[in-house]
Amino acid sequence: MISLKPLLLILTPLLASCNQVNQTHPVLSLSFDDPELSNPLWDGINSILPEKHFSIKQTGPPNQIPQDCYNAATAKGSTTQPASGVTAYSITFEDCLDTPLLVCYGSKAQTPLDEFARVLSRVPPNLRTAWRGVFLGGGSGGCGCGTECLVGQCAGGAFTRCSTDCGMWAYAALLHENCHANDFVGDAEHNSWFTTDTWINAYNADTYQIVKDKNLMDYWADVCKVSYYDQLVPNGLSTLVMDGLQITLVHNQIDAVGQMLKGWWDPKAKTCARKVEYGPVVWVDKGSG
Repeated sequence: MISLKPLLLILTPLLASCNQVNQTHPVLSLSFDDPELSNPLWDGINSILPEKHFSIKQTGPPNQIPQDCYNAATAKGSTTQPASGVTAYSITFEDCLDTPLLVCYGSKAQTPLDEFARVLSRVPPNLRTAWRGVFLGGGSGGCGCGTECLVGQCAGGAFTRCSTDCGMWAYAALLHENCHANDFVGDAEHNSWFTTDTWINAYNADTYQIVKDKNLMDYWADVCKVSYYDQLVPNGLSTLVMDGLQITLVHNQIDAVGQMLKGWWDPKAKTCARKVEYGPVVWVDKGSG
């Protein structure tokens, strides 16, 4: 069984809100976690995320890769992809011509690069820009992904690394990771959204939660992922009934995420109106090992 559960990797602790939350709400009974389940939610999300045209070109000095990619390849336990087998590419999407996405691709990756790029193309352009880079390498145990940045430095974009088979079926995992990237870029003061009083008050105002997560940070990303449906499908989540429970039981959380990312949801946007200052790429020798 291939697991779609993303593994979140955080380099340093994130700031806590001065408000408090007890994450003890009961969970709506229909799972939002697994896109392999046949349900209206995932059918709806699948239908609203079109593929975009893109071009791929190798980038960077010979025998070098970005520091982020080197760290991803050499992180203990996260991948079986040696840094020597990683190549850096610049992927330009038709909806974001002036902001290419840096993708580091490992020789042990099971998914072809162009197929992986098609998955990335489905992320709305103004949400995609929260990534400063994405890594796909080798590994074991399905599609394991993590997103990371340093506290106070996420204004420059987040970096996601995935191991082994993250093919077209795994867009849900990448949406989850992109939601983390957008959370880390955060509000106007670059506070992660999940730490804000706005989010915690919205959570406390509801009586249910959509999935069971071990922490509020992962939970925010899952609400963000589900919010695609509410933002883009006509009449949104209010049209769904889950075993007699109206989705309005979590409407404060859904509405809060919708407002936090207001203006960036449109998957058919033609340009990247949102700009994230990534800072310079640090290139390092990838070695021969």
